[in-house]
Amino acid sequence: MRRPPLIPLQTRATLVTVVFSAIVLVAVVSGWVQLGLLEFIRGLVLGGPVDAPRADAIDARQSLMGIFQLVTRIAGAIVFLNWFHAAHKNLGSRGLERLTYNPASAVWAFFIPILSLFRPYQVMTEVAKGSAYLAGEGRADSWRGAREGPLVALWWGLFLAANLTGFGAARMAGERAALGTLLTAGWIEFASDVLDVPAAIAAVVLVRRISRQQAVAGDHPVTEVFA
Repeated sequence: MRRPPLIPLQTRATLVTVVFSAIVLVAVVSGWVQLGLLEFIRGLVLGGPVDAPRADAIDARQSLMGIFQLVTRIAGAIVFLNWFHAAHKNLGSRGLERLTYNPASAVWAFFIPILSLFRPYQVMTEVAKGSAYLAGEGRADSWRGAREGPLVALWWGLFLAANLTGFGAARMAGERAALGTLLTAGWIEFASDVLDVPAAIAAVVLVRRISRQQAVAGDHPVTEVFA
């Protein structure tokens, strides 16, 4: 029986690269703006005078960066999940058997509390192993025996660290938070901005590697892939 063709991932991977490059740029600028805020709060902690015009300017920059971060992250989620869904769907199209997850898992796994802490990593591991096997890398006897390498764990670790630190900073910084607490929250938020950079880069490298592996698999008949 003729199997359906693989979904081309190159265009989707390019979109991920472009949008995640924007995420990196926004993270760098946001980190620079955050340093200005930290300097301002530190001055207040040390007993310096309140500079109202400067405070308003910092607040405006913070609000603007918040908008940029929201827009780029929504766009990043859309293009990444679109790619992720297609990449997993290709595993079934290519005839891999006994898959633990399905293409829908690549999407909803990110949105379920608690499960979102580990299920996306598990789905990505399945995609990485299946893609490496289809590309003929490692000469594994089965796709489950293929190795996904450290990149999947690196991507997921950085993604979790960036998001959890950002969430923690937001929880700490309330309207009635003390200046010392605001300073600590600000440094944690700065760390989140810093972590966004390698997290986005790792995601792009992973997406492009898997896309390349599946493109190689698509160049060979199924009988050759499973020979």
